[in-house]
Amino acid sequence: MEAIPEVKSSFMVKERPHALHSTRIQHWQLRDLVKCAKVNEDVYLWTVSSSETHDGTRFDYINRFGPVGQPNARSAQRFELGWAPTTIDTAGHLLAVGGHAGVVDIYDVESEGQAPLIHITDIGSQTVNNVALIQHGEDTFLYTCSNDKSVRVYRILPSEGRAEYVTRKVHHVPANYITGSPDGKYVLVVGDSEEVVLYKINDAHTSLSRVRQFNTKIPGVRIHDDVSVAADFSPDGILLAVGTQNGYTHLFSVAEVLRESTPSPLVVIQSTQHSSHGAVRSLKFSPNKEYNLLLVGEHDRVAEIVDVRPFKDIARGLSVSHELPIIKRQIVSVARDQFGETCGSCWGPTGDSFFVAQEQRLYMGSVNEANRLGFGVMDLA
Repeated sequence: MEAIPEVKSSFMVKERPHALHSTRIQHWQLRDLVKCAKVNEDVYLWTVSSSETHDGTRFDYINRFGPVGQPNARSAQRFELGWAPTTIDTAGHLLAVGGHAGVVDIYDVESEGQAPLIHITDIGSQTVNNVALIQHGEDTFLYTCSNDKSVRVYRILPSEGRAEYVTRKVHHVPANYITGSPDGKYVLVVGDSEEVVLYKINDAHTSLSRVRQFNTKIPGVRIHDDVSVAADFSPDGILLAVGTQNGYTHLFSVAEVLRESTPSPLVVIQSTQHSSHGAVRSLKFSPNKEYNLLLVGEHDRVAEIVDVRPFKDIARGLSVSHELPIIKRQIVSVARDQFGETCGSCWGPTGDSFFVAQEQRLYMGSVNEANRLGFGVMDLA
């Protein structure tokens, strides 16, 4: 693979990301256990946590922390679970939690109650690896990825306190992650292989049809673990990112994925830690379209903020250079002196802040838009 020019950039306000509270790891590869959303105009975080009694009994729960950025920020709400959660997602006032034995609970985060609004138990007998709440018009749909090689879709009916089964799609391997395009027309599924699959959602949101199946193999690079574990669409729908267990982030042009039977990535970015420590654990584009930033969570201690603007220009046909663009990224070391496995990462609703969860603490950092094109190494640890 051809070497790519790279410089280290500074996208953050000059401050060390500060610790908030702990998160609980539930899976050795799949780590998407922190979400950020607004509730009644205040910004809150949801994370997976646990505690143990004196006799060793463990209790797992979803913890709501906030309001973020305010002096009185605290653990504001806790949903206790009777099973170990593996994935969470939020949309509007809904929170979805998936776990072992094919269980998903839906909560109304604006409610003061502890009980789930909807309890779904018919998602097979194996682990739910990922849940995604995708809004389509006035409706919210739940997508699930499971170890039983399936993708299931449910329509959430909060007023009736139930979820209506819509459809099921058989994947070729255990499905690890699903993400929806910002226009609501497509979902991308990645799993326990280098193959990724793009599905089109019909207008009635009642079926999925396969549009493209392509792979993330890298010519000339021998890969021992080609599992795909994370993916995300950019908020403008121009780029698609796919992250793999072997520590590579692939950026694709969505237009090329829709047009070509075997699309090639615009760029393949190797993690800064060239070992199992650099395995990709989460990929999140900033919700701020003007920032053009991608947050990459590595397995251990490190997150990266990557400037994707040069690759977006290529995807839009605005770049006339035939040379590989320089990769600009900032390395955020959130636990330099200790082993700190990543549990997930996310952006704040406006993209001005980001969060990286580890088992012992949750860090928050702030982005300074004026520094996006700055150069020079910044020590954050």
